[in-house]
Amino acid sequence: MIAYIIRSFLCGLALLLLHKGLLQGEKCYRFNRFYLLFSMVAMLVIPMIRIDMSESLPAPVLPALQYVSVPEQAAVALATGDIPSYSLPLWKMFYLLISALLLIRFVHNLVRLLKQVARLEKATYRNRSVLLLPDGSGNYTFLHHIFISRSDYENREQESRIIDHEIIHAEQKHSWDILFTELLLVCCWFNPLLILYKKRIQLNHEFLADDAVKGNGSDSFSYQYLVLAKAGAHASVNMTSSFHYTATKKRLIMMNRSSSLRKFVLKLAVLLPALTIVITGITAEAPAKLFPADIASLTGISVATERNTPQSLIGEMLLIRNRYMAAPPAVRSLYTVTAADRQRLETIFLQLSPAEQATAPVRFLASFVPPGKIIPTADQLDKWKDAAVYGVWIDGKKVSNETLSDYTPSDFSHYAGSKLSGTAQKNNAYTVQLNLMTNAYYQEFREKRLKNKRSSMMFVFPRQGKTPVMIGVA
Repeated sequence: MIAYIIRSFLCGLALLLLHKGLLQGEKCYRFNRFYLLFSMVAMLVIPMIRIDMSESLPAPVLPALQYVSVPEQAAVALATGDIPSYSLPLWKMFYLLISALLLIRFVHNLVRLLKQVARLEKATYRNRSVLLLPDGSGNYTFLHHIFISRSDYENREQESRIIDHEIIHAEQKHSWDILFTELLLVCCWFNPLLILYKKRIQLNHEFLADDAVKGNGSDSFSYQYLVLAKAGAHASVNMTSSFHYTATKKRLIMMNRSSSLRKFVLKLAVLLPALTIVITGITAEAPAKLFPADIASLTGISVATERNTPQSLIGEMLLIRNRYMAAPPAVRSLYTVTAADRQRLETIFLQLSPAEQATAPVRFLASFVPPGKIIPTADQLDKWKDAAVYGVWIDGKKVSNETLSDYTPSDFSHYAGSKLSGTAQKNNAYTVQLNLMTNAYYQEFREKRLKNKRSSMMFVFPRQGKTPVMIGVA
């Protein structure tokens, strides 16, 4: 997550600096609007994309299969009711708390504006409805609603350009840009560049509206004087587009600046390769030559070297692992890799010694084989009859809890339980799924699994001592 935040910040900063150096001083306001919105999305999406620039190593000759066995305690703890509790990490709770507060702020501002729409007196200006604010209030626009101070409306013959300015904000749908930025801030508040992007977007909205008012035939000097006179008016809600935006000096400079198509085309020719360099630099994953000391310092994993295993194999394993860990999916506990990557990881794993396998960043477990008989007690059978807590499967088939009354403890050779996730609990009346094997079924199941060790499960260890993450195959 930290790696993603850093890459997102660097990507956004590079795109913002390109805008400042090449586009900010140009009168290409519509292109700037598109570029700024694109840049906000790009700095959040591009860091999730990783392009492996390394060359794959030839597959080595496989030695005899070596697997890590599944601990017996895990199955026993679940079935006996000693199920570990899971809670959100502290940083996730902090992220959700801040996002929730920002969402409340967003909704509060939205409700406040909608209440104003319902409460304020309505008037008509050139066949368009406007809302009248008290004298001294600043004029602004939200969606298609135009808010004008009563004094400016009553003096609309002289102040018509103020109202025209706000109409342009509504016609060009500038409020949607601001709403989109505010929603991004709710979800991605950890990236402070979004605040700078919002300010650039709002300023560009003013450039667009100023340019349109001047294009309608307004006298340039008198309009600039009006902008200067209204600069100190009361600020509006931060989700609106306002005539009285504070960057008055920049607006006046841009009104007097001439445009040059040739200059814009030249800057665009510089911008396109620069964007390519930025995107490639953020997404490229250069080949790494990692040695045991480097791996230990970067990942916290101590790599054993009982035999002469090529150090590049561990480095390649880390590159493949980090490619998936860098951009976690919505379900953070489960990652899906391609069959080719999984096969390569298992090939590397099987080249390691048992000591190296035990500390590898990606480890393979043999398909679950019951580690010896685990016979329930009479008290456990009686407890498992509680349908509000346990869902019972016998030999792979769902049965009613009362069916356990037809069995004795000696009829079973193995049992294991698993606690349902929050979503699964909503769809079922029980919270723990219990799987029991009768003697004959257990014997057949065990023999089949022992013959097929290749159907192994893969686990990722992000840091030594942390909970492993299960990986599936796409």
